[in-house]
Amino acid sequence: MARSVVRWFGALLLVGVPSLVSTAAAQRPLAVSIDSTPPGATVIIDGATNEPLGTTPLKGVNVTKGPHTLLFQLTGYEDAQVSINVTTAGATFEGTLIAKPTLSVTAADASAEGAAVRIDGEPAGQVPLRVSVSVGRHLVQVGREGYQVFSAWVSTTAGAPSTVSVHLEPVAPDTGSILVAGDVPGSSVYLDGEPKGVTPTVLENVTPGEHSVEIRPQGFPPFRQAVRVVAKERATVSPVFNAIAAGASLRIIANVPDAQIAVDGEVVGTAPAAKEHLRAGEHIVSASAPGYAPAEQTVVLAENQQRVVSIRLDAVGSPEGRIRINATPATATIRVDEEDLGHSPAILDGAEPGTHVVIVTADGYEDFRTTCETGPGKGCELDVDLKVVGTPVRIETNVDGAELYLDGASMGPVPWEGRLPIGSHKLEVRAKGYRTHAEQVDLAPSSKVRTFDVELTPGEDAVPADGPSDAELDAAAATALTHSAQTLPSQVAAVDVSGGYPYLLEARMGVGILDYLDAGFAVRSFFRLNEFELRAKFSQRPSKQFSFGAQVRFGGGIGASGDPVAVEGANAADHPVNAFFMSVEGLGTLHFSDHGALTLVAALDMHSDRYDFTGGDSSKLSQRGLLGDRQDVTRFRIGGILELVVDRDWNLFAELDGVLIGQSRDILGDVLGLGGTDANLYFRLGATYKF
Repeated sequence: MARSVVRWFGALLLVGVPSLVSTAAAQRPLAVSIDSTPPGATVIIDGATNEPLGTTPLKGVNVTKGPHTLLFQLTGYEDAQVSINVTTAGATFEGTLIAKPTLSVTAADASAEGAAVRIDGEPAGQVPLRVSVSVGRHLVQVGREGYQVFSAWVSTTAGAPSTVSVHLEPVAPDTGSILVAGDVPGSSVYLDGEPKGVTPTVLENVTPGEHSVEIRPQGFPPFRQAVRVVAKERATVSPVFNAIAAGASLRIIANVPDAQIAVDGEVVGTAPAAKEHLRAGEHIVSASAPGYAPAEQTVVLAENQQRVVSIRLDAVGSPEGRIRINATPATATIRVDEEDLGHSPAILDGAEPGTHVVIVTADGYEDFRTTCETGPGKGCELDVDLKVVGTPVRIETNVDGAELYLDGASMGPVPWEGRLPIGSHKLEVRAKGYRTHAEQVDLAPSSKVRTFDVELTPGEDAVPADGPSDAELDAAAATALTHSAQTLPSQVAAVDVSGGYPYLLEARMGVGILDYLDAGFAVRSFFRLNEFELRAKFSQRPSKQFSFGAQVRFGGGIGASGDPVAVEGANAADHPVNAFFMSVEGLGTLHFSDHGALTLVAALDMHSDRYDFTGGDSSKLSQRGLLGDRQDVTRFRIGGILELVVDRDWNLFAELDGVLIGQSRDILGDVLGLGGTDANLYFRLGATYKF
């Protein structure tokens, strides 16, 4: 029986496989349908520069068999890309587009009506404004002359509107201050005839220009002085009424060496500093230093008192109104509020308080754009490291119709000009009927165009331009499964190693032949029986989530004559061990995207075993064994296989099978002499290496 089965299956392969190969060779475009949500999207296949197929819904569009990329475009929506694999006519593919978020800028009151709007530093219009923006964070700035710039960060999400309500604050006029002291504390102070308290005091928010300061001490005639006030500066008025020097003294120290020290507005030196002959009463001590906020404190001295005062200054990020930008590479161009500051380092002093837009650019690098704030006591310092985006390259060749490939990915027809990523890459130029030119190139950042002049030579061993690239093979291997209904991708091979029951060790190898056909062989053993197997699998995958197929397995095995366990009353050499089998399996697989799959198996197994011992005790001859007959069984088996993709090279799998209909096989009983008959329940755990 075994011989007839083998001959029958061999004839089947000789007739069927060439027919299948012939059918595969006669591929032609297949009519498919393409739709989108929402409808009306423009569809472009395999590259944004190609001619559109039309607008959705599309029916009966001819597309060549194999993998493609569909690009869906619709005004007001983000572009959507969908990777498809065309295997059968009549398939439907659909893309879902996500609406761009809208951003509205409205006026909270009349102050913002008609004000200019910038979004991410770019002019966008006037208030009120409604625009479509990309998903993410955006900087909204609104300004007009005479008002402070309004700035706000807004986070937008897909399909959701965002609104910014704007109120503009008038710009406060620049003012100065006047320190009024003198040696008679408690004297009345008048500014332009208006009472302003008593000495010592600081008159804040004084408008720039000429002013009159008057001091009226008791027992002394009034003192008047004309003072010119400058914006952001402090003037000092400190007359001496008593001719007799006082006996008190001050020693001033500061946390910043060489800070400038003043007492009652009079500079007395740098820290540590001293001031002698001070009258009793209140005095104002102040300190200042570059990079630090000015500090002052009031000190009360008794007659002839000697006192030490410690004053602390707090550091600020940068001098007021200063913007400093360091950039890498040093050749980068730096702009602040559209003003070109040249190369790094760039410093802008005297910047107005508010928000400033900083842009850093360089050839071969990604543009950097941000904002920074300046204000009283607050500067801005940035360190910018630009990201490399590519170097300009031009490819030329002597053959029309050649195509450029970079790391296995098609870049387009030659001649080709554009930017390529920095680093080491495999560059190929292919043309039908010519030998493929391939070289490893190192691309460095540069503003100059690097030219490659490639000369192709005719040859029969040329690699066809439409053959699978290394990158395509890597992508196929990364998602390949060996135990699902889906066959291995063409030109991808895999090796399985597993252990379980009853077969303690098993090794399998398979290779993809066509899109719907793979084949392989296996060896396995539980020491009593060493078995060999050939197999072929056919499949279809109508959707990304489901595939189905059929698998045929056949083979045989041999073992040592007799059994490792001693046989009482029998000659072990007269009892050979061998087996022949054939299985026809139906497979259905649920795919977990590209991460794994669960496969259900229904199989019809046919076995012919020569094993002369009982199924429960390998030391006892069976009635069949005494006659030298074979055990021929036909069984119906079901099972399940869980397979997980670990990475591009490795998978893990677990399989559980059980016999529903059919008798037990004696050859699978008493494994390793541990007793027990064939359990009709089998399992194995293993790993797969793909290459």
